[in-house]
Amino acid sequence: MGKHHYKISSDIPTATSLEELASELSCSNDIVITHMRRFVKLNTQLEAAPVLITILGTTLPEHIKMWFIHQKINLFIDRSRMCNKCFSFFHATRICTLNPACHQCGQIHTSSCQGPIQCINCKGNHSALDKNCPHYIKEIKVLEYKARHHVTTGEARRVLNQRPNTNSVTIVKSNICNTDLENILTTKMEALFQKMQEKIDQQMLAMLTMIEKTFDSLQKLLQMFSCAESQSSSLNRKKVANESHLVNMNISNLRKTLDKGGTTTSS
Repeated sequence: MGKHHYKISSDIPTATSLEELASELSCSNDIVITHMRRFVKLNTQLEAAPVLITILGTTLPEHIKMWFIHQKINLFIDRSRMCNKCFSFFHATRICTLNPACHQCGQIHTSSCQGPIQCINCKGNHSALDKNCPHYIKEIKVLEYKARHHVTTGEARRVLNQRPNTNSVTIVKSNICNTDLENILTTKMEALFQKMQEKIDQQMLAMLTMIEKTFDSLQKLLQMFSCAESQSSSLNRKKVANESHLVNMNISNLRKTLDKGGTTTSS
C-alpha cells in the first residue's frame, strides 16, 4: 500500500500540536496518517503555517474534514533539489565529494567567471540555474511522477528514462510555446475584461440616466399634486367665504325684519 503526501492549504495554528492535529484528522476522516510536519523555516516564529501530511493508502481525497470544516488539500510535489557545489540533481550539497564547479561556464573553479556560458548538465548555452534547462524540466517531471505514483525518486527516473526520448530542442521549444500561449491568453483575457468593463460602464450610465429621468418625473408629479392641492384649497376658501357672506346677509335681513316688527321665513 502506497503513501501520498498532501499539503493542507489552510494555515494551521502552530499552537496546535501535531499529535492533536493527527488525532483530529484520524477521527474525522477515514484515513491513516503516517507522518506530519509543518512548513516552518528554522529560527522563525509563526502563528500559523501549512502542514504536510502523509496518508497511507491509494485513495486520493480532494478534501478532509477538520474541526467540522472541509479543508482543501493538494498533492504535495517536492521542489527540485540541486547541489550548490557541483550543481548536480542527483545528490545533496552536504554529501557532495566533487570539486566545486561554476554554474555559469560549467568549469571547475570558484573565482569570478570570464568564460562563455555553458550548462554543466545539458551543455546548453545557459546557466545551470536556468529554469528552462532540459535537465531541470526533466527533474520536475520526475518529482511529479514520484508524487502521483508514490514511488521513489530513483524508480521515477527509471520509468521516465524508458519512455521515448524528447530532445533538448523540443523541450525548450515546447516551453517557449507554452510561454507564447500564456501571453496570448493573458492578452485575450485583458481584452475580454476591458470589453466587460466597457459594457458595465455603459449599463451603469444607462441606469443612471433612467434614474435621473425617473427622479425628474417624480418631481414634476409632486409639483402637479402641489398645484392641484393649492387650487383646491383656494376654491374651498372662496366657497367658505361666499357661504359666510350669505349667512351674514341673512342675519342682517333678519335683524331688519325684527326691527320693523315683521316676520320672515328663512330657507
